[in-house]
Amino acid sequence: MKPSGNSDEHRKIAGTGTILRCLVGSGLHGISVSDQDDRDEMGVCTEPPEYVIGLQAFEQYEHHTAWERPGGRANRSGPGDLDITVYSLRKYVRLALAGNPTVLLPLFAPPEHVVECTPLYQGITLMRGLTLGGVGPALLWPVLYLGVMGVLGLALAGRRLDRLLLR
Repeated sequence: MKPSGNSDEHRKIAGTGTILRCLVGSGLHGISVSDQDDRDEMGVCTEPPEYVIGLQAFEQYEHHTAWERPGGRANRSGPGDLDITVYSLRKYVRLALAGNPTVLLPLFAPPEHVVECTPLYQGITLMRGLTLGGVGPALLWPVLYLGVMGVLGLALAGRRLDRLLLR
């Protein structure tokens, strides 16, 4: 039996629903020692509807390259290993509201530490800047990105509606 949170289905959910994934731990804090530390990444993903309404359960997905060596889950991460934890958006929010400082790290990771992000994360970046008073040139990219995506979405939706209504 596969451990909870590490099934192929959970890997698929974490891979396709990822909003944000970034470097955390010593790498983010700038205190990692090259060739002596592992790489820790944290992500947040959205779940398919059947998981959100409770028909199936998904809270997180974990992948540790150390577990791929003989000894499996008993292995500790070492130099060069990759440790990834991807939380469901619901669990992530629950942990953040409980004051868990570790889960707040991805919200403040500098762009060079972001591994993957989606348009939804661009919106989070924009809201973070506006909320914290960080209005400036750095917000130009999220505004442009979301503007272009919005215009494209409206154009595609308009064309589809025209086709459907003019049949």
